[in-house]
Amino acid sequence: MSGRPAAATGSWDGTVRLWNPLTAQLLAPPLHFPAQVHAVALTPTGHLAVAAGPDLFLVPSPTTEPGPRA
Repeated sequence: MSGRPAAATGSWDGTVRLWNPLTAQLLAPPLHFPAQVHAVALTPTGHLAVAAGPDLFLVPSPTTEPGPRA
């Protein structure tokens, strides 16, 4: 995420949060997805992949609205 250390967490309520693991501060407002989040991953290029319900979402940046990819 722009060269900053980052960690992502997902929740049963459909929210994903991006954190600075060194300071425990949020990097952006929570993202909201239409179903329970099962998995999150940060790519080396700074994208966020989220599995929510039966869908896979790819988010190019924390401020972009999620959209289904597969």
